[in-house]
Amino acid sequence: MKNTIEIPKMLHEVHGEQASRLDVLIPHGIALLASIYLLMIPPGMGFGLTKSVLLFILTYDLIGGVIANFTVGTSSFYAASASRRYKFIALHILQPTLMWYLFKGESALTIGLSTYIVVSALVVNLVKQTQHQLIVSGVLVVIGLFLLQSYGASATFSLQFLLTTFLLKLPLAWAVRWTELSPKTNPVSTNVH
Repeated sequence: MKNTIEIPKMLHEVHGEQASRLDVLIPHGIALLASIYLLMIPPGMGFGLTKSVLLFILTYDLIGGVIANFTVGTSSFYAASASRRYKFIALHILQPTLMWYLFKGESALTIGLSTYIVVSALVVNLVKQTQHQLIVSGVLVVIGLFLLQSYGASATFSLQFLLTTFLLKLPLAWAVRWTELSPKTNPVSTNVH
């Protein structure tokens, strides 16, 4: 297919082994815009250089990751290997750590909800049938949103946004093996590429 490109090995974790040009460009474009925006509003605009750089990187990773995880290339890459899937979850202890560092006044919310999100991703990952993963993921995301609204209503917009994105990224965008859905029910169709 002429729109599919080979992804360099060092970027396989982000885009898989092959992806369309749009599947590469869209996550990076949206991540860049969101990262710049969060630096322009409180508390981001009041952060020093170190915290600003960390907020930019964290936002870029979460936003780009949510979108990339819905693509065929990324979903296929992780669906192909159980060990990759567990390494992915293990690496995602870093995002809550950065959120805790950036928003220290919201430690209980950050630690509590992030723990819930990681455990939710593990639960969805354990579900064998992809159709069932959708339902389990949907339930866990709705509960996570309820928890965030119940306990995080006073948190800054930036932290709420990052936690919501983390919630969408792990148990929904990543943990569901989208490419294993039947063609009739697969929102991530391989025919698009």
